Amino acid sequence: MHATQEGSSRITPATSFSTLKQGTTTESACRRSSGADRYDDDTRFAGATVSLEDSAGMTLLTCAKMLTEKAGLRIVVAISVAAVVIQAFLARVPGWNPEALWVDDLVYGAIIRSDDVWNMLTAPIQVAPGLLLVWRWCLVVFGDPEWSLQLLPFVCGIAAIPVMALVVRRLTQDNSLALVAASVTALNPLVAHYSVFVRQYTLEFLVTALFLLAAAGLSRDGEGIDPRRFRRVALTGAVLPFFAMTSVFASFPIVNLGTAYAMRDWLRSRRPVRSILVSAAAYNLAVLAGYLLLRSRSNERLRNFYPDDFLPLDSLGNAWSFLANNGRRLLEMGMPNWETVGAANPDTVSWPLPFIGLGLAWLLVRPATRFFGLVVASLYAAFLTASALEIYPLGSGRPDMFAFPAAICLFAAGIHLATEWLPRRKLFRLAAAMLVVGIALMRPLHVEYYRVNDVPLIDYLAAHVQPEDELILSASGIFLAAYYGPWPVTVVETEQLSFATAKIGRERTRYLYPGMHEGEVNHYLAESRPRRAWYLAYRSRISEPRIIAAMEARGYRVHRTQETRRGRLYLGLARGSP
Repeated sequence: MHATQEGSSRITPATSFSTLKQGTTTESACRRSSGADRYDDDTRFAGATVSLEDSAGMTLLTCAKMLTEKAGLRIVVAISVAAVVIQAFLARVPGWNPEALWVDDLVYGAIIRSDDVWNMLTAPIQVAPGLLLVWRWCLVVFGDPEWSLQLLPFVCGIAAIPVMALVVRRLTQDNSLALVAASVTALNPLVAHYSVFVRQYTLEFLVTALFLLAAAGLSRDGEGIDPRRFRRVALTGAVLPFFAMTSVFASFPIVNLGTAYAMRDWLRSRRPVRSILVSAAAYNLAVLAGYLLLRSRSNERLRNFYPDDFLPLDSLGNAWSFLANNGRRLLEMGMPNWETVGAANPDTVSWPLPFIGLGLAWLLVRPATRFFGLVVASLYAAFLTASALEIYPLGSGRPDMFAFPAAICLFAAGIHLATEWLPRRKLFRLAAAMLVVGIALMRPLHVEYYRVNDVPLIDYLAAHVQPEDELILSASGIFLAAYYGPWPVTVVETEQLSFATAKIGRERTRYLYPGMHEGEVNHYLAESRPRRAWYLAYRSRISEPRIIAAMEARGYRVHRTQETRRGRLYLGLARGSP
C-alpha cells in the first residue's frame, strides 16, 4: 500500500509537470498520444499502473469532450465564414458585367488588346506584365469584353475573405479572431469596390495574405525554419513579382528573415541550412532581375501624379508630418469604415489604431510569433523605404491595398492581447466576432459598377466611317476606340501620361493627347482637307466646344450622330458635300 501511494505520488507530479511544460492545458495533453507518457522503471509498481490507467482513461474522456467541442466550433466558424463569403458575393454581383467598361479600365483593356504580345508586356504601365497575360488569356477564352476582365479581381476579392480567416487562425490559434478577420476583410470598402474593376489591387491583397499565411507556419516551434516550406515560399516569391509587383514587400522579409533565423539555428546546433541558403540566393537574384526589368514602370510622370505620397527627406519635421498623415491613413484604410457602400476614396475611422499597435507589440514580445511580427514590421519598413526612394506612393489609397492584410493581422492580434486578461476572454472574443459577423451579414458593402454605355458610339463609328474620312479621337476616346473597335491596336508611350496610350491600325486617324486642343485640329484639317471628319468626344466636356468650333472655322458643318452618358460622336461635312 505504501509502495502504491509512493508510486502514485511520483507519477502524478511528473505527469503534471510534463503537461505544464508542453502547454499547461489539457488541450496540450490531448495533442500527445493516447494520454499517457512513457515512464521510468519505477512506474511498473502495480498501484502505479492502476493510477496511470485511471489517469489515461480520464484524459481520453477529457480529450474526446474537448475534440468534440472544438470540432463543433470549427463547423460553426466554417459556416460563419461561408455565410460572410456568400453575402459578400451577393452584394458585389450587381457590379458584374456592366454595359461597358469605365475609362480607367479601358486603359488596361486597350493595352491587353495589343496585336503584339511583346508590345503589351513592355507597355510602361504600373502593372506587372504577367497579369496582363492573364487578362489577355481570360479575354480570349471567355470572349465577353466586360466580365472576362472583371473575373480575376472579382475572384481575388472574394477569396481574400477566407484566406484572411486562415491567416489569423494560424497566427492566434483563435477561431473567434479568425471570424473577425474574415468579416473585417469583407467590410473593407476598397477591397469591395475594386472587386468589380479591372485593377490589380485585389490580387495584390490576396498575394500578401497568402505570403502572411506562409509566414505564420514557416518558423516551427523548437525546430527552426521548415526547409521545404521555405523553398516553396522562395520559389513563389521569385516568380510572383511578374504578376504582382508589390508581392516583394511581403516575400522579401519572409525569405531574408527566414534565412537569418536558419543561420542562427546553424550557429547554435549546426542544423543543415544549405538548401535554405541556395533558395534565398536564387530568390534575391530573381528579385534583382525583376527590379531591373520593371523599374521603368515607376517613372517621373507617376511621381507627379502622387506628389504628396512620397516620404520627404528634406527635414525631420516634414518626414514626421508625412508619417502622421499618410502613415496613419495607410493603417486606417485597412479597416472597415462601417458604411454600406464600397468606395474608391472612403472615409476612415481611427479607433482601431490602438489595437493595431498592441497587436504588433504582442507579436514581437512572444517568441512563438516574433518571426511573424518581424515580417510585418519589415513589410512596413520596406514600404516606407520605397516611398522615400520615390518608387512607390504611400498613403494614396488603392495602391496601398497590398498592405491591408498586415493591418488586419495586427488588429486581430491586438484584440487577442487586449482580452487576454479577461476571465472569460474566449467568450468575449466570440461575442465580438458574432457582432462583426452580424454586421457583415446584415449590412454588407454593396458595390455597383459605374453606369456607362458608350459602346454604341464605337459601333456606329465602325459601321459608317470610310477609309478616306478623317477621324479625331479625344484622349479618353483613344482607349474606347482601341478596346471596342474592330481595328488593330498598338501600345505607345507618351510624355503626357503616367501610363501608355494606344493607337489603332487605321490611317487618317488623329489623337488628341492631354493638352492638345483646337490648334492641333485646325492643323490636321488644313493638312488633309477631308470631305468628312469624325470627332469622338469621350469624357472631354471642357475641350469639346473648342474642337467643334475649330472644325466649323475650317468650313465644316458639324452635327451630332450619337450620344451616350459620357460621350458624343460628331460628323463634320465640308461645305459643298452632300
